[in-house]
Amino acid sequence: FGMSNRLRNIFFFVGLAAVIIMILTFKVSFVELWEQLTHAGHWLVVILGMWVVLYAMNALTWRTIIKGSGECNIPFLHLLKVTISGFSLNYATPVGLMGGEPYKIMEMKPYIGVQRASSSVLLFAMMHIFTHFWYWLTAVVLYLAFIPLDVPISIVLLLLTTFCVAAIYLFTRGYKNGMVVKGIHFLSRIPGLKGWAKRFEVGHYDDLVKIDTQIAALHSQKKRNFYVSFFLEYFGRILQSLEIYFMLLIFTDHGASWMTFVYSIIILAFTSLFANMMFFMPLQLGGREGGFAMSIAQMGMTGQVAMSVSIICRVRELFWTALGLLLIKVGNKEADALRQEEKEKLEKAESETEDMKMKFAILAAGEGSRLANEGVSLPKPLVPMHGEAMIDRLIRVFMDCGASEIFIITNNLTELTKGHLQQLVEQGLPVKYIVKTTPSSMHSFYELKNYIGKGKFCLTTVDTIFRETEFKRYIDAFKYSDKDGVMAVTDFVDDEKPLWVSTDTNLMITGFHDSQELFHESNVGHDGVSVCKYISGGIYCLNEKAFAVLDRCIAEGQSRMRNFQRQMVFDGLQLEAYPFSKILDVDHADDIVKAEAFLAEE
Repeated sequence: FGMSNRLRNIFFFVGLAAVIIMILTFKVSFVELWEQLTHAGHWLVVILGMWVVLYAMNALTWRTIIKGSGECNIPFLHLLKVTISGFSLNYATPVGLMGGEPYKIMEMKPYIGVQRASSSVLLFAMMHIFTHFWYWLTAVVLYLAFIPLDVPISIVLLLLTTFCVAAIYLFTRGYKNGMVVKGIHFLSRIPGLKGWAKRFEVGHYDDLVKIDTQIAALHSQKKRNFYVSFFLEYFGRILQSLEIYFMLLIFTDHGASWMTFVYSIIILAFTSLFANMMFFMPLQLGGREGGFAMSIAQMGMTGQVAMSVSIICRVRELFWTALGLLLIKVGNKEADALRQEEKEKLEKAESETEDMKMKFAILAAGEGSRLANEGVSLPKPLVPMHGEAMIDRLIRVFMDCGASEIFIITNNLTELTKGHLQQLVEQGLPVKYIVKTTPSSMHSFYELKNYIGKGKFCLTTVDTIFRETEFKRYIDAFKYSDKDGVMAVTDFVDDEKPLWVSTDTNLMITGFHDSQELFHESNVGHDGVSVCKYISGGIYCLNEKAFAVLDRCIAEGQSRMRNFQRQMVFDGLQLEAYPFSKILDVDHADDIVKAEAFLAEE
């Protein structure tokens, strides 16, 4: 439900403890500190005030990124407050400079939802780091242009350039394709994290895919937002150099000149590089001072200048860190009201869901001829799968999802399936079945239509194999959805004739295609929004609006479920794609082996 006051207090006191420790370990006497502050004079006010502009630019960057995925109804002052507090927590907390990201996500969740909040915070962090690499490259160019080189510094610049170019390449690929799912895959290979990463991926796969989709969308479809956010962050790094510039005017005899500003950019670049190598220290203690000492000495200035500059920078950081922590405690009335409203809505929805009847339907009228030709003697619905018949597995999973009724159609080619279903009915399961041979799966669906009736329902083929945990989350998502349908999709392709699904940045379905090539040739493939990376999983959650489309398809002599799905999009039904990590169909004997191995993983 967003950030509670209890969580805010935790963030506040953790940050406060870190600040107190930093002050106590600030090894500068009061006399020396006072001398430095009085020497800085009014420039100290200018330096502190300059960071209002820098934080405002950070907030504008974040706002631009948020608008890249939809509307941004967050008051700018609140966004600025959260930005300052987030950076304060990043400065104050050790290990990875990541203390502020969870705080920012929780503060934004009541406004834009957890997925957009997570992706926007991740994208801002990516852009913040991405522009650092470009800033460091800028410093290398300026160094080569204006400062004499020796062999050691030449080697350092070469290594730095190689590192930055490689990092920029990796980030660019991450922007194009997303990097969250790949990052979790990488963690799953690390000893000690392998089990957690796999469980996290299975538990949050659909959310991770949506976040990756939004990351890729910012670069590929929202180029203006991408470049505006890049410019704001990069120009912010250049503007931050003025802090060093002002202090060089205070503590050295360098006059106000372009060369002094060049020195400032180089000093800040190498200091930030060294300090980021000490990311595990709160406020980067020691790293920043060491960075100033080395970079200022390289410019031919004295160690006293480095000390003075580092002291003023440290005072500024402590000032803004303390202010940011205080801001955690104020200005939260609107966010708290939204959080309470969100909580009440969810409680109401949960109450309504208790009375919501969920119906399921299974298409099991196919002949299963390919299995029979390959030596499988049992009808497809009764083929054992991980210790139970395929149709029994579906019924069990549906019951676990709260099924009120389960409707099944099977063919009249064998008595085995009919007899098995009759036994289930006699056992008291809420199963109703009809026996009829139909020319296609769409016609089988048509035969079940009048039994299903009004309300939401889930339809699947009998040979669809999926992870039960993913299916349960899928059904829960459909129960709360206001869309006309939520269609299971997967990027795992192991089908002879897959039906490709194109989606927009919000995973709303824009079309169904027999191949990716046909997608690119279609009008949808040229709309500048749609991508075609998933295939249909053969699981359809729909409401009664689908029946009118089905009637029209039958009346026009259409067949096959893929044509029915295309007609739903053509008729304007709102269909959302729901990604599964993997869905298998059992059409051949070797598919049984694959499905058994897949289920064994779960």
